[in-house]
Amino acid sequence: MTILNLSLAALSLAAVSSAVVLPRNDTGSKGSLVQKRPVQGSGVLKVPVTKQTSTGITKRQDFDPLQNIYNGYLIGLEIGTPLQSLQVQIDTGSYELWVDPDCANGNDPTYCETFNVYYPGNSSTASDEGESFDLLYGTGEATGEYLIDDIVIGSGSIPQTQFGWATWSTFVNAGLMGIGLGYPWNLDYYGVIDQLYVYGVTASRAFSLDLASIDVADGSIIFGGIDTMKYIGSLYTAPMIDGPDSPDGSWRYWIYMSYVGVTLPNTTTSIPCTTSTYEQGMFPDSGATLSQFPPNLFNAVIGHFPSAVQQSDGSYTVDCALRNQAGTIDFGFGTKMIHVNFYDWLWAANGLCYFGAQPNPDTFSLGDSFIRSAYCESSLFREEQK
Repeated sequence: MTILNLSLAALSLAAVSSAVVLPRNDTGSKGSLVQKRPVQGSGVLKVPVTKQTSTGITKRQDFDPLQNIYNGYLIGLEIGTPLQSLQVQIDTGSYELWVDPDCANGNDPTYCETFNVYYPGNSSTASDEGESFDLLYGTGEATGEYLIDDIVIGSGSIPQTQFGWATWSTFVNAGLMGIGLGYPWNLDYYGVIDQLYVYGVTASRAFSLDLASIDVADGSIIFGGIDTMKYIGSLYTAPMIDGPDSPDGSWRYWIYMSYVGVTLPNTTTSIPCTTSTYEQGMFPDSGATLSQFPPNLFNAVIGHFPSAVQQSDGSYTVDCALRNQAGTIDFGFGTKMIHVNFYDWLWAANGLCYFGAQPNPDTFSLGDSFIRSAYCESSLFREEQK
């Protein structure tokens, strides 16, 4: 059985960590995943993640008023022989790597053109898979051809890795590195995280993501492990929701959220917005600025903010003075609790302060309004050792 270990521990920020035990008999069209090379060095790879600001956004599910403020989290990589340096956006809500968006159709063409472009014709190790792709996101789309080439991420090399080379896209300003569930759940080929394990760069198909707080520009991602200095406490283990049993029937990092409450300023008790038997499947989505709540849950939470005003785009704004008050939005997962302070939960943009969640009857996710105030160790692929 696939198991998700969710670790929630307190420090200056909350800490979230998770790990999935992957049975050896989980196979896809390529069969069982086996390492072609022994683990190199420590078996972990730490790479900087940078928060970008521009006149546009690339975040899926973002709303228009944020477009002048926020642009997502980027990671650097190199492709080809000789190496060509690129930046792509990290996205836990998708699972494929693709590069070279169509800047003419980006929501900020000028910003899009500041990124380097990959030229397969300039690489002696590039080859065409002869297959096309069409990836549709909450906002934006990308189509193109699958290529294979050598990729370097930080100090880790993964030769002959499949990825998408876009020939047309909309809305997005940078390529994407999806780090969601890949092979064999959503992919019939080895994605980036799979390849890091196969070629011995990492000791497990694991990653931990630290997006840092709202005022910090840089965070990091660690492939193959965790940073034990980022959290305290023990791991809390919970089953990952299988794709067919999940809210949308898809294989994602679904876990059950068992509690949501609000601790108002000048109080010490969390006011429950859920029942004692509450159980809602949610998945972490670094590709979305805001969290997406079921409408009933959203209404219960927003009811504690009498200054809330619904905007024409469906977002909600509240009194900006709340950002400087010592309140929290409280999230429970089994026996563990994470407290997200108002300052991190409320997003300041264009003189307004946006509530960190929106009502959504179809998508249930924990966006950056939740993730950025936590150390999120989503090591969702740990190979079970015999």
